[in-house]
Parts: sequence; structure tokens; C-alpha cells
Amino acid sequence: MPTTSNPLLDSLLSGLDEKASQFLSEYGRKRRFQPGEFLAREGDPCEQVYIILDGTASILKEDARHNNNVIAQVSKGAIIGEMGVFMDLRRSASIRVNDPLLALEFRKEDFVNALLNFPALTVRLMRSLSTKLRALNARLVDTLQLNHALYMGTRLLEMLHANPGVTDDQPGRPLTLQLEPISQESGLSRLDLTNALIEFTRNDLIWQLQFKEADRVELRCDPEKLRDFLHRITRHA
Repeated sequence: MPTTSNPLLDSLLSGLDEKASQFLSEYGRKRRFQPGEFLAREGDPCEQVYIILDGTASILKEDARHNNNVIAQVSKGAIIGEMGVFMDLRRSASIRVNDPLLALEFRKEDFVNALLNFPALTVRLMRSLSTKLRALNARLVDTLQLNHALYMGTRLLEMLHANPGVTDDQPGRPLTLQLEPISQESGLSRLDLTNALIEFTRNDLIWQLQFKEADRVELRCDPEKLRDFLHRITRHA
């Protein structure tokens, strides 16, 4: 495989066949970005693909209040924008440069042409897509678990409010709840609700958790600690 004048590029291209490496070297336009610059902005058409040769960048998602939240970091070797090109989507996130960054920039047409002509590059793309999809799935699982905890915690607070005598200073009166009616009302499975309760025990929000006959559960709870916990995770939701 021929070498380029950039050792970082040589390293990145190792493992690709000679034609694919030559294509990247000839058709990829090297660009330098300074800290604070954006490679892409959320919602824009996906017209370029970038391969980072040096430096790091942050992936940002905008929330309902129009705040940009950092959801991931990317560094040397990362492919940026291939999902949008491959699936004809708009940018799903903004990419902000953290420190001086060097990248190869490809026009959409050139990158698609590479996929059609160079199987080795397609394999690299599939690996990149697979990694990103796994990370996306992990974030989805975390979000679902967060939502389950928010719902279960809110229900516990409602029940504690309706039964003011059931608190942590009343050892003779544990809180009792039935999981099946809560499951039917919320659409969550009993396993989802149970996992939320177990997570609360790990955070010392409830204790003496006992699963009785059928779907009856008994527990003791500190409502103030539970309320503070729900406030914290709501801010990060």
C-alpha cells in the first residue's frame, strides 16, 4: 500500500486494500478546524462525511429548551456523517471541535461512490455503523430504565402522600402495593416495575423490600430521599 505524507492517515488506512486507500488519499479533502468550530449542525442536510485524523470533537444534542447537551466524544479514526449519507437523513446531532482538529472531508457523492467500488471500505463502514447502533441502543435502554424509575418513584410518592402514617419512622407499618394494577395502568411490565424498585434499594431509597404472594409488595421508604432522587434524575432526563 502506498504511503501518504501524513503518518496518521497511513495508520488510519492500514487494512484497506490499495485502491480504497488511494481513493481516500486522492478524493478526501484535508481540513483543519479550530476549537469551538462546528463540523456539522443538528438538522442540516448530510452532505459531507468526515474521518478524523487528529484531535477530538463533542457530539451535541439539543433538548426541548434549546440547550446543547454533550452525549459523546469522538477522536482519531472516527467516521462522522456516514449514517446520514447511508440512510439519506439530516444531521441527527451537532459536532463541535474541542481542540485543533484535522479531518478528511468527502462529498456525499464521493463517499457513496467509494462504498459502491471498494468492498474493504464498506466493511469499515459497517463496523462503524454497528458500533454506533450498539451505543444508541445502550442509551435507549438507559432512557427506558430512567423513565421506569420516574414513574415508579412518582407512584410511591403518591401512595405515601395518601397514607401519611406510613413513613420511615413508623416501623410497624410498611407500605403495601400491588404491581399488577400499576402495570395495567402504566403499560409497563411487572418486571420493569420490579427492576425500578430494586434500583431504589441500591440507592438506599427503600429498604426491607419483600415480594409477597401474587403481586403484592411491601417496603419501607424515605419520601424525602426519594423526592430528591427523582428531582436529580429529572434534571438529567
